[in-house]
Amino acid sequence: MRTVHKTTKLGDLQVPTGVVLLVPMILIHHDPEIWGDDAKEFNPERFSEGVPKATQNKLCFLPFGWGPRTCIG
Repeated sequence: MRTVHKTTKLGDLQVPTGVVLLVPMILIHHDPEIWGDDAKEFNPERFSEGVPKATQNKLCFLPFGWGPRTCIG
């Protein structure tokens, strides 16, 4: 979760100060529009050409969290 510290524009959306945003990683990591029809299957080969190729250059792969509290495991 992240708290908005100043009014921020995200696309056409204005997010006011104080709003808490939550990135639904489980939904993003299982989205067939991003990962294809096998989105819910374990398929490490999808990363054989790197994360940018697997995600079509979208920022949507967030392994073990993201930001200053990223898992080092």
